Amino acid sequence: MTRTLIAFFIIIGFANTAYSQTDLPEQIIYDQEIIDLMNKAKAEMKAENYDAANKTFRKALATRKILPTDLSYLFAETLYVVHQYQNSLNFVDKYLGLAGQGGNYYEKAMELKGLLNAEFEKIKNCDYCNLSGYRYTTCYNCHGESSITETCYNCKGSGKTVCPKCLGEGVYITFNSFSGRQYVECDVCIGKGYITCTVCLGERILSGTCSVCLGTGKIASSQICNHEEDQIIEEHDHN
Repeated sequence: MTRTLIAFFIIIGFANTAYSQTDLPEQIIYDQEIIDLMNKAKAEMKAENYDAANKTFRKALATRKILPTDLSYLFAETLYVVHQYQNSLNFVDKYLGLAGQGGNYYEKAMELKGLLNAEFEKIKNCDYCNLSGYRYTTCYNCHGESSITETCYNCKGSGKTVCPKCLGEGVYITFNSFSGRQYVECDVCIGKGYITCTVCLGERILSGTCSVCLGTGKIASSQICNHEEDQIIEEHDHN
């Protein structure tokens, strides 16, 4: 009886294995909107209009529909050209993870990853840009001084603020059963209605580390760094 049961399970196991090997997955049918967006982006890439392709790929991602694996590589290539290196690396890794060596763009993906690693090495060794590759420029707030003296944000430069107890009245009202309503001089501001600013302590100004650049004297600009000392940075109005 035992041998009969073992033979039965072996037969069943081979049957299931044979079935799983021949039962190939159905081909995925992508939504027409995704197909149209992908074709549009590919045409924009062919025309070397990578900024437009970047926007088109992002529209496809925003649909939250099933996307072709190849889109990951094509988007990675686009991001590389527009200098979004970290995002490009994320998508090329995603493509390699999904498609593997059998992917349509495997060789190009490996080449792109090599290019990205070379860019990251330049960025790491560059003193003129941040880790995203954007060129540093002088901080507009402290003008490169790292520290700044500015009007106190709490009292707006007056050195005083409204009394928190009497709310500027100088007095507050009390009630008792015998005399009814009574006006009592505020014991916090001594009847003045205001107190010395608790932030600047009446000095009206604040001095300290620049709150924009955090004391570095520089901030990242919107320009990609060329890793050379003489790069000209376009100044922007921050008012």
